[in-house]
Amino acid sequence: MEIAREYIRKFKNTITNRKFWRIQWLNLIYVVKYTMKFRLIIIAYSLSMSYLYVELTNNSNGLLTNVQSEAIVSACVSLFFLSRHVWLFISLGKLIMPNSGELDRVKRWNNVFKQLLFVVLMTGSKYLKTDVIFSNTSIEAIPKDMIASGASGIFCFLTMTFCIRQFWKRLDKQMLILDFTTNESLNNDVCSRKVGFSSDWNSFLRVIETGVTYRNNQNGDLFLVAPNKYSQTSGCEAELQVSVALKYSMITEQLTRLNAPMVITHGM
Repeated sequence: MEIAREYIRKFKNTITNRKFWRIQWLNLIYVVKYTMKFRLIIIAYSLSMSYLYVELTNNSNGLLTNVQSEAIVSACVSLFFLSRHVWLFISLGKLIMPNSGELDRVKRWNNVFKQLLFVVLMTGSKYLKTDVIFSNTSIEAIPKDMIASGASGIFCFLTMTFCIRQFWKRLDKQMLILDFTTNESLNNDVCSRKVGFSSDWNSFLRVIETGVTYRNNQNGDLFLVAPNKYSQTSGCEAELQVSVALKYSMITEQLTRLNAPMVITHGM
């Protein structure tokens, strides 16, 4: 009973926290963003197939009949469907690949979600039906709803992209990198223990990868190394790069690289 009460208490604290609902809102924004992106790709492909059909029909110098032109375009559409389904199965297969880090696993799940969303939208889209493609023989023949769908898709995609960037930009400013000085050998990923966030974000974030970018003060060259491969040369400035994932999130595209200055001071 004590365990159950503790679980209920944590659950109640989570769902009543504003940050939890901000994360769910961000999830929805990501879904809308990729839905609009894939819709635009589908519309663009449909219009390109209509253009191909017109070119084959009008500029083949009698080598191709209308039936043959339609067969070529239909084959291209079928190939498009097949390629997207194959890519989805490849993404699913990558989930069972061994010896992958946490960041790779998260990216693979994210990729599966996007591929599945693409296939669902593509399967249900009327713009990839051959009768619609063959009817768009001129600019005037393009359906108004297709133009409106494309215009609204562009607007929504740009708006969602802006909102996502603003979220990560604000979170970047709240990342805290604590000073670190030690006489011990840095053989482990100690950086992940030094990353924190203000405004009580720590309970809603998970650090899953860190890295260091060095800048040579003498020539400005950049080079990226893992945390256990610190430079032993002086005259270098470093930036700590942190990949984080939001907890309670149904998608993982929110992974990002957050940069913060880091000075190597002890024996390096």
